[in-house]
Amino acid sequence: NDVPTLPLVNGSIRFWFKPDWTSGEGPGGYGSLMSFGKWKAPPNMSGYWGLSLDPKGERIQFGAQSTEQGTTFIAASIKFTKGNWYEIVLSFDANASWIYIDGKAHGPGQGISFIPPDSALKSTGFAIGNNPQGYQPVKGLIDGFEIFNFPLSSIENQFKYFALSAQVASDPVRIRLQWGAQKKRTYEIKRRH
Repeated sequence: NDVPTLPLVNGSIRFWFKPDWTSGEGPGGYGSLMSFGKWKAPPNMSGYWGLSLDPKGERIQFGAQSTEQGTTFIAASIKFTKGNWYEIVLSFDANASWIYIDGKAHGPGQGISFIPPDSALKSTGFAIGNNPQGYQPVKGLIDGFEIFNFPLSSIENQFKYFALSAQVASDPVRIRLQWGAQKKRTYEIKRRH
């Protein structure tokens, strides 16, 4: 339906972030690492979902709003240094939410108990590095953005460090798998019946 497909109840999002600032200085305003919709004060909530930074760059938080309720599912203290790359993983399901910074787990936070209405995503699209309206830049670089349709555990996060994609064709029947090459690493592919 010409809208992004995102896992909103069970999933993980992993990416690398290099801030142009140091914690304490921060981006100077709220920075949206990824989001859709628009966070609004009650009673005018229209739907929001996202991972953001506080103005001083000392806290990262994941939250959502429906048209009836809103909450921060998890928040964690951060200490970033300008020009350094940090791996950030958000992992969530109905039971808990986790944020991993360079492999260090923060959580558990609340499980995903509600999601925004479809209209929130359709109206704004999904934004990375800023909010869809363009006034919450993170002031840094984002790279290697991956979306998983299942929550990554701390163990999986250590070993699933690459994205795998599949393309299916019916004539001729085939499945094409792609992933980033890693030096001195072998991969085993098995077929299930």
